[in-house]
Amino acid sequence: MSMRLEEPAFASVRQPSRCRCSVGDGVRSRLIACLVTVVLVVGSSLALLASCGDQPEVLTDEAPRSRRFGALRDLVLHQRAEHLGGPYLLDRFETSCGDWEGWLDRSGRSLDDLLQFDRWNDGLAPELPVVGVTLSEARAFAHWRLCRLPTWSEWEYAATARGQFRLPWGDAERPAWANSKELGLGNLTPVGTFESGRQRGGCYDLVGNAAEWTESPSAGTLFPDRPPLSGESWDLGAFDLAFRLDVLDRHPAWRPWRVPGLGWWPLAAVLEVGSDDITRACAAGRNRPMSGARLSGGHFWASSWRQVPVLPVERRSELGFRLAMDPGSFLRAVAQDQAPLEAVDVLDLVEFVRRPDIRTLLAELDEARPELLGPEDDSRAGVLRAARVVRGELRR
Repeated sequence: MSMRLEEPAFASVRQPSRCRCSVGDGVRSRLIACLVTVVLVVGSSLALLASCGDQPEVLTDEAPRSRRFGALRDLVLHQRAEHLGGPYLLDRFETSCGDWEGWLDRSGRSLDDLLQFDRWNDGLAPELPVVGVTLSEARAFAHWRLCRLPTWSEWEYAATARGQFRLPWGDAERPAWANSKELGLGNLTPVGTFESGRQRGGCYDLVGNAAEWTESPSAGTLFPDRPPLSGESWDLGAFDLAFRLDVLDRHPAWRPWRVPGLGWWPLAAVLEVGSDDITRACAAGRNRPMSGARLSGGHFWASSWRQVPVLPVERRSELGFRLAMDPGSFLRAVAQDQAPLEAVDVLDLVEFVRRPDIRTLLAELDEARPELLGPEDDSRAGVLRAARVVRGELRR
């Protein structure tokens, strides 16, 4: 049974150009033209490499996302108002199998990590979203890239075009614009396939395709049907209580639960923060219809149709994630990162920091809070780490 899709529905994502030679009349002339094109491309590439002297690699617009910081160029800035949480960045694409394999190759993960990847993603192409990852694994990958996972409010802000519409592209349902239940493909599609299913320059696959982890507790976690303290212990030591309150104060995922005007936290939040028993709000994937979409009204629990509650230790065959960051989380991650950088890592990182919109945000925050990035550490002057690179860019 054939299916006619509305146009424009699909678009290739960074597909390399191909030299196509058809068999038939004039095949010899076409072959010659192809060979001439190859010679010209190779010649110009060699000339470019020769002009770079001792540079280890030329950074191009098509730098592989599988490199450690290769995906930073795809982070989309959302200039959210301060009273809503401030500006943040969200990856244009869901994390792909190719991204994940690059991490496994370089980060020294265990054999179990490799086996789990093969089990849940066996036979999947590199451009398909990675699935079957736990919350802790997704966090580790994000940390390796100096990022974090998005909160639910951040994901929803992007998915509703800053709260303006029911769907990323508007209010009208377009079954051919996303890999949701209406389209009925029954399989994951390569990340970034649906060009029409996003705002101009925005993020792909915010409706459909893989479901996505967020750091926020699911809608029913702190407002359960049963009393939230049932079976819980009230015995909290002073140090443990201070630690939990500090986590709540610093982590953006919990901010919506704070009592407005008082600065208090619900006791359920204090008891449950960080627990693997707390289900997280995951953005629904391809098995959920888009027809239930409605505006959140500024409260993420009002749009629970989008949410799939998942325990942090669960693996699911269509559950993946995408990266996020804010200026503060980036500078903290940079300061804490101790991994020596390769030459290509430096190039990718410098390119990201030099983006005018990013540089402005980071420089303003670094000037206001220099302790986030910290001072120059002379004891490690001979080792090139992320903090040294970013500090040099922002404070020169």
